[in-house]
Amino acid sequence: MLSDDYKLTEREKMILKLLEEKCPPKEIASKLYVSTHTIKSYIRKFEVLKLI
Repeated sequence: MLSDDYKLTEREKMILKLLEEKCPPKEIASKLYVSTHTIKSYIRKFEVLKLI
């Protein structure tokens, strides 16, 4: 897994795992009790790091 090359927090690893399982951002946000905007911010970070 590429995420092993980066120092990701446990939360980031969890979000990345859910994204890899094809969970939509809205569902991830609901599961983790955060806003969809927060998940989209993580997605942008992962895109910059080329993790997704």
